[in-house]
Amino acid sequence: GIIFQKALVRCPGLLRTDIVGMLDFDADSSTTLEAIQRVFREEQVRSLTNSYSLVRMVYLLCVCCMLINIATFLLVFIVPKFQEIFSSFDTELPLLTMIAMTAARLVVMYWPLLLVPCLLLPLGVLIYLLIQADLLEARPWGLRRMFRSLDAARLLRLLGVGLNRNRPLGEVLSYYYRTVHSGYLSRLGLWIQRKIDQGQPWSHVLYRAAMIRLDEVPLLESAERTGNLPRTLEEIAFSKDQAQLRSNEWLSKVLFIFCVLALAVIVGLFVVAFFLPLIKLIMELSV
Repeated sequence: GIIFQKALVRCPGLLRTDIVGMLDFDADSSTTLEAIQRVFREEQVRSLTNSYSLVRMVYLLCVCCMLINIATFLLVFIVPKFQEIFSSFDTELPLLTMIAMTAARLVVMYWPLLLVPCLLLPLGVLIYLLIQADLLEARPWGLRRMFRSLDAARLLRLLGVGLNRNRPLGEVLSYYYRTVHSGYLSRLGLWIQRKIDQGQPWSHVLYRAAMIRLDEVPLLESAERTGNLPRTLEEIAFSKDQAQLRSNEWLSKVLFIFCVLALAVIVGLFVVAFFLPLIKLIMELSV
């Protein structure tokens, strides 16, 4: 006997909070089916556009794991073997070789301390993937700024649908912070509602909450005066969705380049470090 929209709210992860809210606000009208179809068409387009960034991030996660495994293998297994060989040499080892041997000894001695940062990088990428794929609404402290455009787009889209259905602004915000499955976003929504209830202009409150830019404040105020606020909120939400997609693409490219360069530098340094003594020995024997 539970209403369809309420049942969706009770199933965390089935649909995003803003999508459930859009359906809930459309529940009293005769366009519920059209609203569901519109929402899923928009979500299908967004998922298709977002899939390229997700694939790149998954590949980046694999590269990070490979980078950690290769570095560990070199430091734990390969370097000690070369160290045994070089110990029989009656010659002074190059500085780069000494640094590589010292790094290997430190890794073997203090590997529990190095395990934490090695696990944090793949874990951070995995959490990023889960958030981007809408499988996780939690916002860890270090990733909140990265998903600000995404969170703003969902809130603005929900506000636009609620105002289009003649729902009070306070009711829409109350619905948002009560149903969102994230403590950070729930507190943010509650803070926005309290500031608006205190009489502060709602567009300025959204700006202070970093949900909109400063140049978008007069745009919303003008749209409110002309009665075109719901459509303007939807357009701003769409632009923020696109900004999030561009940010994801830029981040995935930068991290991918960084991981590939780090992998090349690590392997290259170890190859040079352990071939320098052989070259030095050959030169001494040829004299």
